[in-house]
Amino acid sequence: MAANRSSDDLAVINTLTIGEAEEFRRWIYSPAYIEANAAKFMTTDWVDIDQLRLFRASRGTTTRVDSPPPIRVKQEPEPTQGTLLLDSPVRTRVHTNGTIEILCGSDSEGEEEPEERAPPLAPSEPEALDTEMTAQTPAASSVFDEYVSSTTDVDDYDPVGTRPASPADEEEDLPPPTLAGRDLDEYSVSERVWLDDNVTSRVVYDGEPIKLTRSSPPIHRIELLTEIPSIWPNPATPTAFVLYAHDKRFRIRHKSTNELLTIDALIKNKDNDSWRGSTGVGQSTAKIRFAPGEPEVEARRSTLNCKGKQTCPVPFVAPDLAVVVRRDLDPDARDDIITTEQDVRGREGNTSVSSAAQFLIYLRGLACKAVDAAGNRCTGNLIPVRKRQYSRGHLYMIGCSGRRSGFTNGHILVFMPDNVDETLVIQSLAGMALSEDPVLDVRQCATFIHPKTGGRRKKCHVSHIVQGRPAVGRIMELKCRATRYIYVPIASDDHRALIFHGPEAHSHPIPALTKLSYDIEATYEDCVLAHGAVGATVAKVDTSSAAKLLLKGKSPAEYSQALVSQRAKQKIIDTVKKKQYPKGTGFEGALWLLERDAEKPVSERYVHRAVMLGAGRLIVTGVPASIKLIDHLSVTSIQADMTFKRVVTDGFNEVEVVIYYKPMQTSITVVRIYVVGQSTEIYERAFDELASVKIDVTGKPLAFKRLVEDGNLVAFLSDMDSAQVLGAAASILKTNDSAFSKIPSSIRLEEFASYIIKLCITHAKRAVLDFDSLVTDEAAFAELMDFVYLESEDEISRFSDLVATIGKDKIRSWWKHKTDSPWILACLLRFRSNILREDWDSTPSTTNLGEARHAYTNRHTGIKLTLVEAIESARELDERDAREMVAARGVLRNPQNEGIHRLGRNTTRAATAVRKRKETAAMDERRGELDKQIAAEDALRRAAAAKAKALKDERAAIGKGGRGRGRAAGDSSSGRVKTRNKKAATSRVSVLDVPPASSFPSLRLPTPPSAPAALSFPDYAQYTMADMFPVPSLLEMAPIPAADADFDLSMLESFFSAPNDPVPTVAEHSAEASASAAAAMDAYMMQFLPGGAYAPAGSTSTYVDGSFVQLPISAPTPVPLDTVGLAEAESSAPAPVIEPGSPRRRSSRKRDRAPSGSGVVTAAPSAKRKKGKNLDWEVFIDGKRVGARQLARDYPKEWEHYEEEYGYLL
Repeated sequence: MAANRSSDDLAVINTLTIGEAEEFRRWIYSPAYIEANAAKFMTTDWVDIDQLRLFRASRGTTTRVDSPPPIRVKQEPEPTQGTLLLDSPVRTRVHTNGTIEILCGSDSEGEEEPEERAPPLAPSEPEALDTEMTAQTPAASSVFDEYVSSTTDVDDYDPVGTRPASPADEEEDLPPPTLAGRDLDEYSVSERVWLDDNVTSRVVYDGEPIKLTRSSPPIHRIELLTEIPSIWPNPATPTAFVLYAHDKRFRIRHKSTNELLTIDALIKNKDNDSWRGSTGVGQSTAKIRFAPGEPEVEARRSTLNCKGKQTCPVPFVAPDLAVVVRRDLDPDARDDIITTEQDVRGREGNTSVSSAAQFLIYLRGLACKAVDAAGNRCTGNLIPVRKRQYSRGHLYMIGCSGRRSGFTNGHILVFMPDNVDETLVIQSLAGMALSEDPVLDVRQCATFIHPKTGGRRKKCHVSHIVQGRPAVGRIMELKCRATRYIYVPIASDDHRALIFHGPEAHSHPIPALTKLSYDIEATYEDCVLAHGAVGATVAKVDTSSAAKLLLKGKSPAEYSQALVSQRAKQKIIDTVKKKQYPKGTGFEGALWLLERDAEKPVSERYVHRAVMLGAGRLIVTGVPASIKLIDHLSVTSIQADMTFKRVVTDGFNEVEVVIYYKPMQTSITVVRIYVVGQSTEIYERAFDELASVKIDVTGKPLAFKRLVEDGNLVAFLSDMDSAQVLGAAASILKTNDSAFSKIPSSIRLEEFASYIIKLCITHAKRAVLDFDSLVTDEAAFAELMDFVYLESEDEISRFSDLVATIGKDKIRSWWKHKTDSPWILACLLRFRSNILREDWDSTPSTTNLGEARHAYTNRHTGIKLTLVEAIESARELDERDAREMVAARGVLRNPQNEGIHRLGRNTTRAATAVRKRKETAAMDERRGELDKQIAAEDALRRAAAAKAKALKDERAAIGKGGRGRGRAAGDSSSGRVKTRNKKAATSRVSVLDVPPASSFPSLRLPTPPSAPAALSFPDYAQYTMADMFPVPSLLEMAPIPAADADFDLSMLESFFSAPNDPVPTVAEHSAEASASAAAAMDAYMMQFLPGGAYAPAGSTSTYVDGSFVQLPISAPTPVPLDTVGLAEAESSAPAPVIEPGSPRRRSSRKRDRAPSGSGVVTAAPSAKRKKGKNLDWEVFIDGKRVGARQLARDYPKEWEHYEEEYGYLL
């Protein structure tokens, strides 16, 4: 080292005195180390210039002494190198000062255990005490067991009261910290790998072993951090980490008590490894140094033991993934686990076996909840239940075996998903394997569960398959012996921590960094608050500009893996909402808003009324400044319309009361009424409360010009909801001054409605639009649409005649509803209304203002909100609109919204509508003309084609000269007679009936639905074709063709329907042909007996053990049976003469018959049957063709002969 020193370094060493050198040596090394390595200090090579500068900088006013006197201090308990094992149960006691004590367990539960107190100070030997830190490795002792007197799970650690707030906590950032007299940035960056992007460490010390506490193990390396990592390394080289948390970001308060969290609480909360152990509060303290040259500070010590991890059993999880020695943070090891886990997820459900296993594992977790009359829980098992008919791709569903007569309700019933093979499911329920193919087994797994779940999860969610059967992995715990020590200064203004680990490494892999720590949760809470808790959803907060700003341009998932979980983010949003609305967001929360607003002056209230009326509920809200506008002289009408989109709580809907304020040429929502129920009584109370609120705000009731003196309102606009119309009429009637209005207070509501209520013509026309498909006459449909403009009783009569002429029941019922109502036409037609004509014309004809306000509100507040969120979001919108109204001071929001502008737009819209109707009518007319022309052209083409065909037929009849002339038989000089050879017609139809399943008793599978039975198949060698067909068996004479793997049972039916072209045969060859046919049949049937199982033709399944099972099928190539065996007919009857030969099929009607001959028959394409026999054949008797039906009817004895001789063919 001396050879590499600079001249400046040598100059510093030359100034070093002997006394200062000895003091510097003791500052670094313990006396034991100095004594054991005395030769090292013979020269100055051991002097580290940087450390010497630190030593001199840290001395300050310290007096240098050559031989410091021993000082008697309290001895700190020494940590052992292993974990704490407690044989007896552990009980804890929480004291009022925030400490937690472990109380020793006892076999006797009735006796009160004495409190375990802190261990007394160990006696210190004077010669062993020294002010310097020693480098000796402490011996393990029982003192450690006594020291850990407050064990608690870190995940449940409550840091409340561990550190009171100091004045410095309320400041911004503290002054830039230093370590050993140097700025933190002056230390070199470490090469250590951290898994957090924002975490790096700097090397403070790397050299000979030193001790930072009196009893800690020697430390070879010190690293400095200014950020809290999500996971910590456990280096093989003993390393201490110094954490500086001076930034204001670490001033995090507890969510419940608002107490500042201590630095060790933040470390434990951020760490994705899970720990249990002591907090060190209320116990003996220790003297520590954060680095060589730093002064000693008093600190408490938190001792922690790793809780390990939980995983799927090792047979499923590869041992090299589950059991590891983890010290440094190796991202490759974590990536291996992630890759394996993604691979398992990617392959799950990719095969029918995997999908069936997944469904079966789901079923295994279900339990029938049915309870019988005696209160006993059903103990049945899951069984397949056959549906009444095939549906949703399955013939079976899953039910409960406990369902029986008298106990049928409440039992479990599960329908199989479309992608699940019901055969495999039922096969598994019967105790059989899903597959014998080991390739389809699913054993690989990478499920690791963080112990922070508290062991709540007991089973692995991966659908494992072992030896073809579904398997469930039960979660096991991986023990870990890693330990950690955190030293925290007692001084509240010292925001540092010293962290180092014991000698044992972690024995489990790195967990996923998904723990939602305080700082990440606080950051996302800030995003929610910046967006606004009202109406906040995960999607809205994630995409808000505030979140992008707070998360430094990243999405929440990019910012932290803990924010990938939608559930975690929704939980944070719910927490923020709960803080703002402690009574919830339903009706109780709305009552809380009412109570809160009741403390304000009337002019500042928004929630004014909350009423419970039986099952009905009412909440009246509104901005007082807007409510006052109802009395303005320019306001002549109010509109009320219900909207159903905004609120989703407890059946609430919103009635929006709107006016048009002409001085600002804009519509304004003055009152919102949230209501449950739609009866006349509910609406009457709602408008009563509206009137009451107006009196509270303005001191005046609702004033209608027709009812009271100095009233400004002339109409209440509404849709055709009868409950709303009559409820509003009942409420407004209460304001009637009979002496002024000359309207008696006893007037019927239906009649009174025509004095103040005007119905919306847009709502009235909507029903007519439904008749578009019923009325083809455009003029008639236009008259229906214009019924709202009828001006006399005569026009009503003519309109009634039009409805009768159209003759549609739906239209007649609609018009009858209008004419029978005592108030609809009176509130809809101007000439029937009791509103003055001038007032009628000065008020709107529609509630379009209210509809537009619905869209405006939904756009600014959102939809599908809870009741409280709907109220609060509307509060913000309505108050903003009211403030803007005042701030505008006559400046129109839309300069092009003066009365003349609106009139022009309305006129233009009407003209545009007329023009578009005319254009549409013109296009329809032109389209009709073109259709007629196309139809005419098609008729001409058909006529031309018919004429061309007639001409071709006439030309063909004329022939082609002499060669085409018909010639008589006598015209030939040689006497030849020319005949036309016609091919015999063939037809690929069946000559044999498909034999029923009862013909093959040996091939039927076991079918008892009650008792389980294994699949078995008969030994084909024990059976001959004589057991199956009543024909001679010549199996030994015919070779057996090779099997085909692609055979399907449906081909068996094709065998019996094999193509049989009619081949003329003679009686001499009948015996040989019959033998060949029998041998071919025997050979064919024997092919598929050894390789699989036989089922009736057209079927590929059967019942096995009460289950529906798909059977394996072997596949021989079908061998056509081209020749039907012939046998000489025998008959004892002298007459009629039956010509020899077997019956044959009749030829197709579309082809010429085959040459006449005995036994030659042909079959029609569609075979007709009678009593299981094929009747489409014929024979020759006395030289005549006789069909099957005629033979049975006229020749009974001959019929019996054919049935006896050839019944197997017929």
